[in-house]
Amino acid sequence: MTSHRPTRRGRIRIRLPLRRGESGRLEWVSPVHRKPVVQPVHFTPLGPDDPEVISAFPHLSPKLQKAAQTSWKALARVLHPPGRRLVGRFVEQATVEHISVPIRGLEAGFDGYTIAFLSDIHAGPYLKADALRKLFAKVSAEKPDLIVLGGDLVNYDADEADEVAAALKQLHARDGVLSVLGNHDHYTGAVASVVSQIEHSGARYLVNDSLSISRRGDHLAILGVDDGGAGRFDLARARARARETRTSVLLSHTPDALPLASRIGIDLVVSGHTHGGQLRAPKFPPISTHTRGRFVDGFYRFGPTTVFVGRGVGVVCVPMRAFCPPHVPFLHLHALPRAAAGNRGRAIV
Repeated sequence: MTSHRPTRRGRIRIRLPLRRGESGRLEWVSPVHRKPVVQPVHFTPLGPDDPEVISAFPHLSPKLQKAAQTSWKALARVLHPPGRRLVGRFVEQATVEHISVPIRGLEAGFDGYTIAFLSDIHAGPYLKADALRKLFAKVSAEKPDLIVLGGDLVNYDADEADEVAAALKQLHARDGVLSVLGNHDHYTGAVASVVSQIEHSGARYLVNDSLSISRRGDHLAILGVDDGGAGRFDLARARARARETRTSVLLSHTPDALPLASRIGIDLVVSGHTHGGQLRAPKFPPISTHTRGRFVDGFYRFGPTTVFVGRGVGVVCVPMRAFCPPHVPFLHLHALPRAAAGNRGRAIV
């Protein structure tokens, strides 16, 4: 895969800091296209002085944020009536998919632990609280151990978070509801307002932070990072704030964090952002998923680390999905013997 280089001002600058010449193989098994695909991948750093950030999507200046908000509102006014019906129907038909995720060395207390993943909701003109309540009630009825909101809860307007906040009381899990920030949450220009509304409704944000969940004396570290392009991605800070455990899970809106997560021994990365392409044609890959690693959906592996990329729930820009249905994946963690992992050793998080 051709690496992305710094470009002239006004174009997207994409960076992914890795050790010089670091490479690996990316293995992809898509829930939509069941045939396994193995893709070679080579991530090249842009230079030795690059900061520890990734840029899967650009930061928007206040001027560009304003332009994006104005354009979005104009488009939504035109497409609102049919768009709300279409997207509401998509969300009501969103499937709950139960997926087994084997993790080497997972402690016995977390064998069978279930994470429900709701990503890319994009609440607003097309997706209102009434449709979200029905979806959230369906998720809670499955009784997951933990519910994760994978970012991009809104489009370009912080007021859109009201729709999510109004429905959040329908979400219930033993270990609560966690959330991370996506690029569209930042594009509102009022990310603090988005965070405040969602946390006031019962969710907890992990922004370059972590927590530890305990089960019968065993521990699982959950790390969450800010968006890799529009936010202030700082995996090092999240790792420093976590305790040492045998198993760690990273919540990152963009899957482009995978190689960096692999370097520090993260076991599982859970991401969204791509929408699975949103508009697809049968047997063809999507035109773009706005990721440097060209992630689409399903499982990928880089070194010892696996990433699961969800297709999400909502839509962006146009109220359409084609050959890419929304879903809510339930990730069931299962233990594999640590000895089979070779010389990987203990994960330090």
